[in-house]
Amino acid sequence: MYVNFFLFMYFLFVSLQYMLGPVILRDRYLCFLFFPLLLIEILNVPKEITKYICFLIFVFCFSFYTNSLHGGLASFNYFIFSILNLLITVYLFRHSVSEKVPFFCIIFFSTYVFFHYLCGVDLNRIFPLTSRNTISWILLIYASLYYILAEINRVKSVSFIPALLCFFVSFLAEGRSGIIVSLLLLISVLFLMDNSRCSRYYKYVAFFCKVTGFVVFIIALVIFNESLHDKLEYFYNKKFDISTRNIIWLEYIRNLSLLDWLVGFDLQSDAFFKSYHSNLHNSYLMAHARFGIMAVPLVFFLWFACISGMLDKQRRFLAVVLFCLLLRIFTDKFAFVGHYDFVIYFYAIYLLTIRPHLGKIPLEGVHPTFMECVSRLRSKRFS
Repeated sequence: MYVNFFLFMYFLFVSLQYMLGPVILRDRYLCFLFFPLLLIEILNVPKEITKYICFLIFVFCFSFYTNSLHGGLASFNYFIFSILNLLITVYLFRHSVSEKVPFFCIIFFSTYVFFHYLCGVDLNRIFPLTSRNTISWILLIYASLYYILAEINRVKSVSFIPALLCFFVSFLAEGRSGIIVSLLLLISVLFLMDNSRCSRYYKYVAFFCKVTGFVVFIIALVIFNESLHDKLEYFYNKKFDISTRNIIWLEYIRNLSLLDWLVGFDLQSDAFFKSYHSNLHNSYLMAHARFGIMAVPLVFFLWFACISGMLDKQRRFLAVVLFCLLLRIFTDKFAFVGHYDFVIYFYAIYLLTIRPHLGKIPLEGVHPTFMECVSRLRSKRFS
């Protein structure tokens, strides 16, 4: 029980920080509360994931050392927050966390946003210091965590409601990247997610219900939302015009010296980037600014896990979910370092760990549901 309560309290604390603003609830308080509780996790890392955790620790430690010499953006706070995300990743591997935690969170958060929408509040202003793009990111995080925990816990009937809510609320928020990625997630849930523990008849019925529900949802959306035409017109006129982002990205690349390429870039020292609140609107470029050259193996590690998972039919659905996460952070500063980086690391390490051709995974430090999931995948592969 305390395992689920701990994760729920973390989500609650982060949500309150978005709702009330970091002036009241700062990241340092978040680290102060959760870091000591999780520190013991690093001493009990499951053997199968030790190499991946050590790799990420090396990336963060090396980048922190080089950036501290250069005076770059990766301060001690970023280093501590990166380690905190790793500790939560280990925590998810070592303990049996219920999928109901992210399911409840996505219901609560969707209700919160929908209530403000019905009250006529501009969704771009419901969070003090961030935009509406954050809405789709938080929902995507909750939905992604739900589906991987449902896989580990061997849930017999996995719901498509988290993906549906993610798309619906993202559509209301009008964020183009959020709409595209959440739609991709919804399609992957409807057509790629396979529940092998159910009978073939149940699969056909479930598939028919999902498709029918999706069609009814679209029809209801058209009827309910009177401003649908305005939203679609806004999306069409904008199309994929990211000229402002292009300017920021090109300016960042042009300003990099050889030393900056190696150790990162201090965005606060440049007037142009300060005018955009030191936001590059791209998590991969932010990773370089904070980690320097070590951002390259970090990004390669994540995309390698994603692509290798897509090549395996048994891991394809979760790999597509990871692809949605990695695609979403391309146009916004949500990761490296963010509050939910541990979800990305959890997906990547999980996809690399459950490869069916690996040898037997040691039982020490891994909770039983994770072991059952690994054994089931292997038995299916070799049967």
